[in-house]
Amino acid sequence: VNRAKQKDTDNKNSPSRGYLRDLLETKDRHKSTAEHWAAGGGHLDCLQYLCELRSTLDGNAKGNQDSNTEKPSSGKMRR
Repeated sequence: VNRAKQKDTDNKNSPSRGYLRDLLETKDRHKSTAEHWAAGGGHLDCLQYLCELRSTLDGNAKGNQDSNTEKPSSGKMRR
């Protein structure tokens, strides 16, 4: 899993980066993402991979931006 993630995210111009970004951003008619489906199905290893992948892709997209510029989360979940 780590080797695949590393390969897919190393090259910023890789076609697979676009595919992976599309996978993470796609939502169904209920606005559920791949992470929702993985969590709902109990696939924790897949969920962990998707979360790490999102973090890696988001980190690469931000480049050298200051991470303190984002609004902190309240830590509360909405139902």
